[in-house]
Amino acid sequence: MTSNRSKPLLNWRRPWWLVVLGVMLGFGLLQEQSKIKVNHYLRVGDAQQFWDDDAPTRTTWWDAHAPVGRHNFYVSRATWPLFHSLNRSQLVAFKWGLSAAVLLIFFVLDVLFLRATGVPERVPWLVLIYVTAGIPMVGLGFSSPGEPWYALARDMLGFLQSPLPSVMVVLVPWFLARMNATDHVA
Repeated sequence: MTSNRSKPLLNWRRPWWLVVLGVMLGFGLLQEQSKIKVNHYLRVGDAQQFWDDDAPTRTTWWDAHAPVGRHNFYVSRATWPLFHSLNRSQLVAFKWGLSAAVLLIFFVLDVLFLRATGVPERVPWLVLIYVTAGIPMVGLGFSSPGEPWYALARDMLGFLQSPLPSVMVVLVPWFLARMNATDHVA
């Protein structure tokens, strides 16, 4: 005999959780491409020192000379026209603002996933995961790319900007309940 806790929470008859998961994956790809574009523009701008140029000059230079940006399987030369009108500090502020907005959107999607799977009472566990993973992210403000703390902070940010937190909150208790049920049967 199995308890309600060991029954799968991912109901195929009401697949709202699948829709939310699909939105999370699609949004994750878009936000990753966005961050890659920002970082590519920052690297090229630093290498070419075009930060003091006006937007039309930077646009013309970019269209004619911008190198291809490669990051894992993302390859792009395109950028957002908005970047040409921002100075370096504004673009860095945009990058941090984008990261914060993406984090907030993922939190909302995580909460929606918990609701769609029928376990909204586990939101405090989700908050705990966000707080715990957020502690190392303080390192982003106090370290530079290439340093170990920065790498850990980037990994934590990537974790939170994915479906993994809510999937863990949904599935880990289910797996534990199933293991417990199996132990009692044996």
